[in-house]
Order: sequence, then C-alpha cells, then structure tokens
Amino acid sequence: MKLHSKIYGDGIPVVFLHGMGSSSSVWKPIVKEIKHNRKCVLFDFPGHGDTPFNEWDPLTPEDMATIIINGIDSLGIDKFHLVGHSLGGWVGLEIASAYPDRLLSFTAIAPAGLWRHKNTYEYPPTWLLKIMHLSLPIIAPIIPRINKLKKIAFS
Repeated sequence: MKLHSKIYGDGIPVVFLHGMGSSSSVWKPIVKEIKHNRKCVLFDFPGHGDTPFNEWDPLTPEDMATIIINGIDSLGIDKFHLVGHSLGGWVGLEIASAYPDRLLSFTAIAPAGLWRHKNTYEYPPTWLLKIMHLSLPIIAPIIPRINKLKKIAFS
C-alpha cells in the first residue's frame, strides 16, 4: 500500500502522523514554523486526506506502523524524529517499539491505545473496565477487519 505523502523543507527529517478522522493538513501550522531547517514528512493514513480507502487494507496500528516505515524507506530516510497525535501517536508507539534505532526522538501527543497493565488487571476501578481490559486484546485486531465498522471509522 502506498500512502499519500507531502514533504516540505530540507534538513533533519521529522515525520508527522495525524489522528483518526484527520489528515496531514493538521500539521501545516507547525510545518510552516520549522520547514526552514527541517525536512517535514507528512503522511495521510488510509481513508484520510489524499490516501484512498481500500476495505481490504490491513489497518491495525501495527500494520500502519509497517506501512509508514515502508513509506519512510521509499523516501530514502534512515533516521528521523517522529511526532504522532492520537491514532498517529499509537502508530508512533508501534514504530518506536519495533524500530528504536531509527528514531532520533519521538513525541506522542495524546496517543490512543490501551495496553495490558498488571495493576489495571488486578485492581480495575469498575467492572466495565475489567471487561474492556480482558476483551480488548482479543477484539482490537478484529474490529478493523469488519468492513462495516472499518467504513464507519475511516470514512
């Protein structure tokens, strides 16, 4: 899968990842301020901005991290700073986890995502959180593959 990308400026690369329901254009005010001494690389996630939605594309945060790395590689970028907001923050966490040697820095702005944590499991504040905690690892990879839910989330 090829994501639509935009590049502004020259210098040390900074890759920006937007949140769900947004697009790379959300970064324009920041890019305007730093493009004189940084190469700003912006990607649109599938179904966002100028990247089309294909119902068969894998869209878990792990899948999108791989897609983003492939996009970065196609631009000939080895090491880079990474900034992600919301869903982009979650995808950024996946990139930081899988490719720590490639990152110069990582800034997560209100990253999405829920992970297992021993204290949450043993001491849930409510019964609903316990159910969510136990079921999320099972259903999270499935939800993006259900066409109707994926169409709603990425339309």
